[in-house]
Amino acid sequence: MAHGVPKTFDITKSSNLATLASENNFQASNLARVRWMGSNEPSGKKAGSIVMAFVNKDLALRIKQSGIFLKYDYHRTEHFKPRPPQCFKCLKMGHFGKWCREPAQCAKCGSNHSTNKCPEGIGGVKSCVLCKDGLKNKTEGIKDVDHTPFNPACPFKKAWLEKKRFPPQ
Repeated sequence: MAHGVPKTFDITKSSNLATLASENNFQASNLARVRWMGSNEPSGKKAGSIVMAFVNKDLALRIKQSGIFLKYDYHRTEHFKPRPPQCFKCLKMGHFGKWCREPAQCAKCGSNHSTNKCPEGIGGVKSCVLCKDGLKNKTEGIKDVDHTPFNPACPFKKAWLEKKRFPPQ
């Protein structure tokens, strides 16, 4: 993943990818895939991050260590670590809100509305509504609720990660 890439860089043009490859001493055919990080929706941002997949592991390692040049500007790079999918609508693991068919659940109070529409107002989430439900239902392994549903230490999240063998965050 390369950071600070100007949004004017069109990743769909093969000539741009050829220039990127040439400036960094590799062949464009070594790029398996290039995509923008995040949404493809237009935004006011002038720069963003691109995720590059390479066909050669040694090349990927070299790019990760050295960064990339694009139109003679340096951009730092790092290994892209995908996050496990967690829905911001129903808070469950395994999917994102965009495709969720479950009713909304507030991360703050646990009611059936989205977190951003909570009548308790703006503020931090102080307890995990998933674990609150687990305590009510006497689910094994649930001991406390003093974390958010997005915390990697959440027993529901941990169980899903172990089941899916997702790398630790």
